[in-house]
Parts: sequence; structure tokens; C-alpha cells
Amino acid sequence: DGVGPLVLSNGSARIMLPGGGTHILCSVKADLVHPAPGIVPSEGVVELHVDHAVSPSSSSRHKRRQADMELQSLLRKLWLPHAVDRQGLCIVPHQYAWRLNIDLLIFSCQGNIVDICAMVMR
Repeated sequence: DGVGPLVLSNGSARIMLPGGGTHILCSVKADLVHPAPGIVPSEGVVELHVDHAVSPSSSSRHKRRQADMELQSLLRKLWLPHAVDRQGLCIVPHQYAWRLNIDLLIFSCQGNIVDICAMVMR
């Protein structure tokens, strides 16, 4: 069913467009962390992971993984800076901040995958 990622999530969303050609699941988990060295001490952390749910063969699995990494990079550059206030995730500078783990599980997508992923993460 693909709901495994939801067991430990603090929030989730799913997009299923009519016709069955698009089905994407987003799971968000929040953890309280100490800011790591090298990270701005007055900001929280947002981690984004993208994964296609189905890969029938090892050669297509490699291509899917490469596509996942490219989509992940695009969303980090285009969507995350405008969608998440990292300073708002800081609780006590240098001591405590929230780390958001956003997991996108793509079952199928017929359309603009960047836009649809951005919609499900809203």
C-alpha cells in the first residue's frame, strides 16, 4: 500500500489525480536537534528525499535513482528556499532547532513532476 513511511511521520499528504496517472505521497517527520557545526546556529534543518516506489529492473532502477537525485536537487534549489522559514525552525540559537525530514514517494506521475511534488509538499 505504500503507507510504511507514514508510521513515524508527524504529517503527510497524498496527491492522486483523476485517471490514476499521478500518485505521490509526502511524509514529514520533525526531530528536535542540536545544530551541527558548520550549520547556521540560528536556523533549523530541512532534509528532502525523493524515491520512486517501483523499479522493475536493475538498469531502470539506476536511471530512476539518478532521476530521483536530479528532482531532489531541483526541489531543494527552487522550492525549499521559498517554502520553509529555516529561522522559524530555530528554538534556541546554538542549542536547539527543528530538523524536518521530507520524504516524497512517487508511485506514478504523468505531468510536471516538479510542480506536482511542490503541491504535495505544501
